[in-house]
Amino acid sequence: MCISQGFGVSAEGHLPCSGGEQQAATSALRKAKRCRALGCTVQDLGGSYCRKKRLCEAHMKADAIEAPECGPGMWRYCQQCGKLEQLHRFEGTKRSCRASLVKRKANADKAMYRQQRRQQQQQQQYAAQL
Repeated sequence: MCISQGFGVSAEGHLPCSGGEQQAATSALRKAKRCRALGCTVQDLGGSYCRKKRLCEAHMKADAIEAPECGPGMWRYCQQCGKLEQLHRFEGTKRSCRASLVKRKANADKAMYRQQRRQQQQQQQYAAQL
């Protein structure tokens, strides 16, 4: 947001900007309401999550999309990362990229190890009481 008069920082903490910067900010806000997928005609993205990610719900669930602003090639939305990833980073039709699946598995393995360790300690304490 811009301050129409004066200098310095406003009460909201925004710096003043020129008319050109204001136009660019307004243009960016309008652009953010449109889906990033090539050829998508959806004007209103609907929910706040779709607006934040700048993808319509149909393209979030699509197997592959073209998104020129992300680069050449085909892309898919990763549900774990919350961003568009290149298609080769996915296994088959999965909705999570390999990297996020590896992280998730590592976290699950850590949790399982901690649980097993806790159970062993409880068994040892129980055995010591007998």
